[in-house]
Amino acid sequence: MTNAAAAKLRDMAPIAMVNASVPLLTPLPLLPSSRKEIAMSINIKDKDTCQLARELAHITGEPMDEAIATAIKERLERELRNRNVEARLRELRAISERCGRLLRDAPPGPSAVDHGDLLYDENGLPK
Repeated sequence: MTNAAAAKLRDMAPIAMVNASVPLLTPLPLLPSSRKEIAMSINIKDKDTCQLARELAHITGEPMDEAIATAIKERLERELRNRNVEARLRELRAISERCGRLLRDAPPGPSAVDHGDLLYDENGLPK
């Protein structure tokens, strides 16, 4: 690799990799030897979205790119949190269905356990 090619690679902000195949959303910082910053742009073609971004930046007093970045981060956190809640709810529903089948299919009588027998004595007082 030539010095020019190595310098070019050093100046690029590569995407962080996990298992060498799944890119993360956060670019790696530039190497200390590089003083260049890579400017990136985003092109918002929707007028309403552009106006919303301007309003958000104006209200927060942040530069527009910072306001947009914060909004995207907050939305991503909400979406990930909601997905975790939905996954937990699915797991709880599955547990509930299994328990319901066990209780429904349990034969009546001595094999069925009454929670009162486990928690209270013959006088109705806690054990």
